[in-house]
Amino acid sequence: MENLLDQVRESKMEPTAKVVSTLLSSLDVLRSLLDNVAESNGYDISDALESLIALNQAPAAFPVTEVSASTSIHFAPVVEAPVVAAPVAAVTVTPEKPTAPVTQTRTRVLVVDDDPIVRSLVVRQFSKVGINVDQADAAEVATQMMRKSLYHVVICDLNLPGMSGVELLPKLKAISPLVQVIMLTGDANLVTVLESLENGAVDFVPKARDYASLLPPVVNALSRVDRWMPLMKSRR
Repeated sequence: MENLLDQVRESKMEPTAKVVSTLLSSLDVLRSLLDNVAESNGYDISDALESLIALNQAPAAFPVTEVSASTSIHFAPVVEAPVVAAPVAAVTVTPEKPTAPVTQTRTRVLVVDDDPIVRSLVVRQFSKVGINVDQADAAEVATQMMRKSLYHVVICDLNLPGMSGVELLPKLKAISPLVQVIMLTGDANLVTVLESLENGAVDFVPKARDYASLLPPVVNALSRVDRWMPLMKSRR
C-alpha cells in the first residue's frame, strides 16, 4: 500500500478508478485487522494482497520524463471556462400608492404678505397639491382671521407694514399655541431670525418665484400639528 501511495504522490502512477478502489478496499481490510487484533488470524487477506501485488507489478500508467536544467518547459495557456449567469427570476414590483394630498377639510393655511403678487404665487403653488390657502395683507387682518379660523399653518412675511411679522408672531401664538408659523423673507438678518425663533417661528423660507420651497416646511409643520393635536385636546 505504501508503495502504491508513493507512486501516486510522485506522479508515477495515475490514480485511476481501479487504483483508488484497490487502495480503499485494502484500507478497509487493514482497519478491520487493527480493530480486532485478537481475531486477526482468522481473516482472509489474500484477495487484497493479490490486488496490491498486481498493481505494484503493473507498468506505470503514464511515463515520467526526467527534467534537466537545460530542458525547456512550455506550459499550455489556461483557458478559463466562460461564466454563464444563472437566469434571474422575474420579480413583480407593485408600485406604491401615492399619498393623498392634504385637503382643506383637515388643513387651514394662511399667507400674510402685503404684496399681492407674492400671495398669489403662494396660493397657486399650494393649489397644485390640493391645499387651499387664505390670504391676509396686514398683521391686523391676519389676527382677526386667526381668531375666526384657528389656522394650522401661517406663512408670514417678516417685513410687514405697521405691525411686523416678528411682532405678529406672539399674537398668533396667544390665539392658538399649536399654530406653526413659517417666516417668509427676502433680507433677514441674524437679529430678526433669533427674535423670530424666540417668538415661536418654526422655519424661514426666502422669497422666490414659484415658492415650491415652501412645500417641505409646510408638510413638516402639518405633521407636527397632527402629532400634537391629540395632546392639546387631552389637556383640556
